Amino acid sequence: MKFVSSGDLKFHKDTRGTFVRTFDQNLEVFRHFTVAQVNISHNPTESTLRGLHFQVSGPPEEKLVHLISGSVFMVTVDLRENSPKYLLINTIEMIESEKRYVHIPSGYATGWISTSPNTSLQYLMSARFEECEYSGIRYDDQGLGINWSRSPVIISDQDLTWPTFIPRRIRP
Repeated sequence: MKFVSSGDLKFHKDTRGTFVRTFDQNLEVFRHFTVAQVNISHNPTESTLRGLHFQVSGPPEEKLVHLISGSVFMVTVDLRENSPKYLLINTIEMIESEKRYVHIPSGYATGWISTSPNTSLQYLMSARFEECEYSGIRYDDQGLGINWSRSPVIISDQDLTWPTFIPRRIRP
């Protein structure tokens, strides 16, 4: 995972408000990233959990995730079996005032829980959702031992029914 801060993205604030460049192909982290789709997830309720989701097949999908409003506790898990960081769990707290991106390479599971109301995240995707197959891992899988910052209040039926983690081939 890589992080891009507001300074890298030319964040500007004055009496009118703020202006930030949200994508700059000249920055190293974006240089080889092609945007195929942009999505926004909005969650009005604090402690809404989404994930853990990962890609099973299709064109390799990288994500650039930007917190637009609110705050989240984000988790990624490296599922690339040939990676030296295989099963490494990364956590990050993202707050609106930090104005930064998280770059998530293909082959990672991703999930997050909102830690404030009215949380919105923007996803820049390198592959179209319709061209890929996805699956998930149960967020509270004891084998992974993720230490979530809080318990979910809202979680989808699908996220509640994902299986526990069983190693499988994930596209690198």
